[in-house]
Amino acid sequence: MKAYRINLLICFLLLNSISTKAQLDSLFAKADVVLSGEITSIFGGFSGDLGTEYYFVSIQTDSIYKQNFHIETIPTNITWVVSNLRCKEITLEKCISKYQKGKWIFFLNKKHFYSGEELPDSMILPFSETKEKTISQISEKQQIKINHFSRDKKCDENCELCNYIKTENWEKVEKYIRKHLNDENRMWMQHRRIKWTLTDRFILASLPSYCSTRFKFITATRETEAYVGYQVGYYKTFGGCLPHLLNSLFGLQAYGFFSKENIDTLILRSFIIDSNASVQYLGYEKANYTSMLTDTSKQKLYGKNMPLPDDYILLAAVFDGAIRLYEDFKTMPDYYERAKKYIDKLEAEKKVYLLSLIASHTIPEIAEYSLHALKKLNDERSIPFLISLAEYKYNMYALGWRNFELHESFMKTLIETLDSLTNSKTNQLDVPYGSPGNVFDLSKNIPVWKKKIRLQ
Repeated sequence: MKAYRINLLICFLLLNSISTKAQLDSLFAKADVVLSGEITSIFGGFSGDLGTEYYFVSIQTDSIYKQNFHIETIPTNITWVVSNLRCKEITLEKCISKYQKGKWIFFLNKKHFYSGEELPDSMILPFSETKEKTISQISEKQQIKINHFSRDKKCDENCELCNYIKTENWEKVEKYIRKHLNDENRMWMQHRRIKWTLTDRFILASLPSYCSTRFKFITATRETEAYVGYQVGYYKTFGGCLPHLLNSLFGLQAYGFFSKENIDTLILRSFIIDSNASVQYLGYEKANYTSMLTDTSKQKLYGKNMPLPDDYILLAAVFDGAIRLYEDFKTMPDYYERAKKYIDKLEAEKKVYLLSLIASHTIPEIAEYSLHALKKLNDERSIPFLISLAEYKYNMYALGWRNFELHESFMKTLIETLDSLTNSKTNQLDVPYGSPGNVFDLSKNIPVWKKKIRLQ
């Protein structure tokens, strides 16, 4: 009988825990802001419609678990509407003042901060460590997890190449690559221990030609880069001077009978681990992208181009290929139309990283067109880059960037794109005198967008 009661108690506690978790999940999903804190002051009430009063409430914030728009945290001020349809107390203020002692968890919506809205008891829960732990877990799951290098890995769990890489058996890795270099279905990115591969420059001339590939390997203890150089095709002659002799004596063109060529084979020529060649290559790519994204004839008008972070360059080079559009504006009078067609093509091919690069173009009309494409694609991988771009634009303004009005439309589109990608809600706030509205919005919302993502 005692064991039965214990089992019954365990079942009750388990069901109660599941019910609480479901309640918190539902409240969290519906709220724009979730925070914990204590009410420090109540001011009001001011009569609203018949039977309602407005109160201005200050909350000393302890933790913020969810935030869809910028809020002031010291203190957090909300407008709390109380209705006599829900509150039977006299005065109506008592329906708020009962929460003035102790720490609570508030589930708030946008109207609570601006126009005012009722706040039912179900949206205010007494604080407990158990609830906080559950809400923190919900908050963590709600974050947008961005893994730039995530790909379906199809290799076998006992894949010999991955095992060689894991144990840093580089001799065996080299032999494996040499053996499989000519495989028809060679797919390096299917291996769990290969983070990325990057095709290098080709040296194309008469056979043989040469090219190389860069690898990022994941071992048991570290990530390391490797450089693999190989020969493309071969041309061999044999028989010494016989072809020349036959041609001299009898006029026969016999060269083809004493030579052999193959354009489809690959021969491993070098395998270098812990190579700094990738760093050098990245530097070349960065300079190349920067020059392509810069309109040299309008630099004075539009300002300097954004210093491109390594992430921009690496990911664009690895996954999206090279940009082959941008030339000097002077030599291309229909530059904007060409750029739009190219951006349309990138959007159709879902080239997220290249579109992110173009969003930093010095000509704002081109950059804005790329932002529209990113917003339509709704691909979370562009978020970190657009946040970097927002920080750069804001810093440029802070440093006294001239002709900022040329970029106002672009800034508005950048804010809308980041809001859309992160499910945020930028609010038009009172702008300090002399500050452009979009710049002010950026300064307030960059921290909000950053909290929404987690890079993996």
